[in-house]
Amino acid sequence: MRQVPAILKAVIVKNPLTISSTQAVMAAILEMSNCRSRDRCQGNIDAQLAELWAEARSSCVVVLENDQVVGIFTEKEVLDLCAKSQSLNQTLLRDVIS
Repeated sequence: MRQVPAILKAVIVKNPLTISSTQAVMAAILEMSNCRSRDRCQGNIDAQLAELWAEARSSCVVVLENDQVVGIFTEKEVLDLCAKSQSLNQTLLRDVIS
């Protein structure tokens, strides 16, 4: 079996953000934003690696229903919703996840 390169292991997000499918899109956006702020302040690993890790972890949330993964919500969906002028407070994640 092939070994995973150390650099790849370092950037794999082992504890992704998760959120319920019944939450509004705005709740997911807030989680992503709050995560980015928290993770950038930790400073306990190399700065460049920390930046990559924070970007990867905060660019999406894994959407759950009954503790099962049902989809992912990414920055792309945020842009799509904004382009369509959809309400971020009233649109539920289960209606827009990929």
